[in-house]
Amino acid sequence: MNRKKALVSFLAVAMLLCGLLVLPVWATPSSDWSEPRPSEYTVYNDTIGNAYADGATSIGVGVEICDYVPRTDGINYDTLRLRVSASANTRVGIQYSSYEANYDWQEVSEPTGITEDNSGAWLDLGFTFLYYGVEYDKIWVCSNGFITLNNTSTNPNPQSIPSTSEPNPVIAVFWRDLHPEQGGSITYGRDVYFNNGVYFVVSWNNVPDDNGDPQTF
Repeated sequence: MNRKKALVSFLAVAMLLCGLLVLPVWATPSSDWSEPRPSEYTVYNDTIGNAYADGATSIGVGVEICDYVPRTDGINYDTLRLRVSASANTRVGIQYSSYEANYDWQEVSEPTGITEDNSGAWLDLGFTFLYYGVEYDKIWVCSNGFITLNNTSTNPNPQSIPSTSEPNPVIAVFWRDLHPEQGGSITYGRDVYFNNGVYFVVSWNNVPDDNGDPQTF
């Protein structure tokens, strides 16, 4: 519904501005142009409303007034550009509590079956995990040091976060090009009890990186 409202608002503003649109005016001799002319490139931006986490819609209106540009071919011009943008956020606000956790290594021994380069496996969590407003009950564990929740990416190249490209959503534990086919193991444990909670633990154990150095995390 919010997206529909955003589209309707966008079209309404676009139609209004199209009716007011002034096309660039062209003339050949510079003497035909009246003064004064803008001396520099100027941008006027305005925004109507804001997009909040509760799904509200925003409409943005911008005007660019470009300076007078003399050219050697005798064609001089001024330009006026109008921009219209609309956005809608349909995800409700998400509240999380944060706290400092005590580090406590947990040994887990259940094999994931991940033994090949650039490979992975789906694992059932045994409970529902809320991650950025979406619930998941299984995870994809990749040999390259990360976990995803809705795709089977095996991308060995770390990328900037946030990103819209896969793997996404992602938990980048220690994202590297790792090589379980050369040694080490990737294990997990379900219903691991510590620090007054129940956890699902995934462990990369002495898995070599590109330099042959074993990585454990």
